[in-house]
Amino acid sequence: MLYTKPQCARADKAGELYELLTYPGPRDFENIVKQGRIRDCTDDVKRFFHIYGPHVMKGKGNAVRKVDKYQKNNIMAVPRELIKAQRNVTLLCIDMFFVNKHVFLATYSLKICYTTTSHVSSKAVRHYWPYLLEVLQKYILHEVSASI
Repeated sequence: MLYTKPQCARADKAGELYELLTYPGPRDFENIVKQGRIRDCTDDVKRFFHIYGPHVMKGKGNAVRKVDKYQKNNIMAVPRELIKAQRNVTLLCIDMFFVNKHVFLATYSLKICYTTTSHVSSKAVRHYWPYLLEVLQKYILHEVSASI
């Protein structure tokens, strides 16, 4: 579909207005015009988007990914003491989770179906190690009482 020179000139004027409004989305721009805030421009706006399309940089600016605050994969070495203490415990699952920026340590043993949750001051090993030792002591007590 070809447009006349005056129609193209009016589409260019609509493009200038689009730029002045800092590139709203095509629907938003059409709604601004349709609501009567700018008279006799509805066809020119449609013509502008038909000729030029939406603004490319606007789409790129809205598509920026934000970096996650927390790391998704946090791989750390398991202390030897923990491995030695867990020889009798089959599959002890350990995880940290966050609630309102507070760190919690959760453990779950598949062998005895025991779950614990403890508030920890930080993710550092020195802060959560005492809680793990406490859980391991509970496992040891359970094994002793189960074998009697």
